[in-house]
Amino acid sequence: MPRPLPEFVRFLNEELKCALLLRGDAFDFEYFIMDLSGWKLRFSDRTPVVWIEARRLEATPTDELVAAVQAMLHNQYYTQRLPILLLEGRSPPLRDALRLRLPYCALLDEDDVRQAMAKPVSERRLLETLCSQLPLASLSPYEISSPVAGSRFFGREYELRTILGHHETNYALVGVRRIGKSSLLLELKRRFEAMGHQAVYFFDCTDFGSAEDYIRAVATEVDVRERQRMSLQQFPNFLRVKSHKGRSPLVFLLDEVERLIEVDRPARMALFDVLRASAIKGFCRYIMTGYRLLIDETLNANSPLFNFVTRQPLGNLTRDDTERLIVVPMENLGVSFERRSELLGQIYRQTAGHPNYVQFYCHSLVQLMDRENRRRIGPQDLAVVHTDPEFERYVFRTFTANTNDLEKAVVYAMVLDGEEAFTTRDVDVALKKRRAFATSVQIDQACDKLLTACVLDKQGQSFSFAIPILNQLLKDHYDLDYLFGKAREDGKLAAR
Repeated sequence: MPRPLPEFVRFLNEELKCALLLRGDAFDFEYFIMDLSGWKLRFSDRTPVVWIEARRLEATPTDELVAAVQAMLHNQYYTQRLPILLLEGRSPPLRDALRLRLPYCALLDEDDVRQAMAKPVSERRLLETLCSQLPLASLSPYEISSPVAGSRFFGREYELRTILGHHETNYALVGVRRIGKSSLLLELKRRFEAMGHQAVYFFDCTDFGSAEDYIRAVATEVDVRERQRMSLQQFPNFLRVKSHKGRSPLVFLLDEVERLIEVDRPARMALFDVLRASAIKGFCRYIMTGYRLLIDETLNANSPLFNFVTRQPLGNLTRDDTERLIVVPMENLGVSFERRSELLGQIYRQTAGHPNYVQFYCHSLVQLMDRENRRRIGPQDLAVVHTDPEFERYVFRTFTANTNDLEKAVVYAMVLDGEEAFTTRDVDVALKKRRAFATSVQIDQACDKLLTACVLDKQGQSFSFAIPILNQLLKDHYDLDYLFGKAREDGKLAAR
């Protein structure tokens, strides 16, 4: 008969409805894998809770016990999951030693547990205890440099419901860099698996230098025994067999698929012909991400991607999703708001809901609170972002990475002219005034791409800048005449 659960683990599971996913032993410690993703902090859906029993606490010297805990966490690869150490008893020396050697862990002793479990049941009280032990930055879910999923993923519910609900449709998620495409794919993978789909495979296509690289990667993930002998000719039958002739379709999530398109073009898209056929026959389903090249291929009647995938544009977050991204984690971190409505309104207006810019704002505010040892923010604190040189460079790099030379020239020219609203005719005049020339078709395409890139908005025939902070940073920190000249030169926009 299994031993009863520690009282606190039972409390998490039964009272706070945190799923208990696994119970195990390692290095003579019992541990429990809990789903704490509902807290919307850096605790994940597989957070380890390590039980340190009183007998171990009493019989083991502090340094030896700390070393054993450290070895157990490293051995189980739990150091990146914000472990919670659960102490049966009290030991101030152990608490101090753990804080020094394992600063990424939270520790709950019997006093903390008693306080957390006091009636009435309150998740907030437990979160306050955990947040008091660690810097806010270590618990904060805000991420500006890598994709996120699970507890740290916000918004995109319409896209998620659409893709998960249309089981036979293949999708191309199109959007600029840093708009959240990779995060959406990772969240799709997590949700597919939570729904019981086992054959779901995520690939970063920037890793592939050839179609053969992709085929070998798929074979390795699906059935490693087939890796060495797999060829393009054998690949269709491999997909048919592994999907049980379509009874269990394989789901492939292909991030940055444009790299795969580039390496397949010299072979007249032979690999994509196979992918298309496997989808039509029901052996596979594909959800891919990209931007310019992917859009072009889906519009090209001679491409295998034409009428193969349904385009799903990814833009900025809605105001509700933006506010939720700010408020939910902040409140769970114990942060309060001064002039809340004004603060949220300013962040949304300045970022237009661009997910990475919002994350940068929140990341900077969390760091500010850590530095000043406070848990309250207001509109006046946004100056820490506006004056941050790294944020200015971050916004500029994002803009330049997502635009070509003509698109850059359009933006620089319209910022220089100071127009709040403008038409394609105004763009043409502004370019010619600066000795840059483009056809009407090129200008239309540039403005369309700037719409897709969430740089511009459009009402009727008039465009305006979608993200005020970009407009302001360009005016305040850059020599726009010089930047325009470089865009004109590099894009060969001068008169011939």
